[in-house]
Amino acid sequence: MAYRRILPFNRFGLFGLETIGAKVENNALIFEFENHPYVNAPFNGLLLIHFKSPVPATTTATMPVYFETSGLAGSRRAVTKAGGVPMTAADITIPSYNLFFYDFSTGVLEGIAGVQPDAPVTVAQRTVTQSNK
Repeated sequence: MAYRRILPFNRFGLFGLETIGAKVENNALIFEFENHPYVNAPFNGLLLIHFKSPVPATTTATMPVYFETSGLAGSRRAVTKAGGVPMTAADITIPSYNLFFYDFSTGVLEGIAGVQPDAPVTVAQRTVTQSNK
């Protein structure tokens, strides 16, 4: 009989982080977070992310999204959607709360679902609005 290895995840509960900034660098949208205890920790599980930082006016809808811990070299992680497809700025709504799954062993950070408050403004809509001014 074959046994499947069960990986422990969310051993200490569901972690929540919120963005402290957003920047455009090398044609990518990078959301920044304060230094936190989960960086470089052997963590597998769900993360709740609060996107509250305004994005730069130079953001375009097709830019890939990355997460980075402020002031910590090597902490940048690419964000994907289901099937490993890169998440783009068009997939993020500001403000919103989004659920992600992180697998430390593979480095995969995958978006699962998002909840937006009333009358959300997507990055693409904000970019168009700002460019029309």
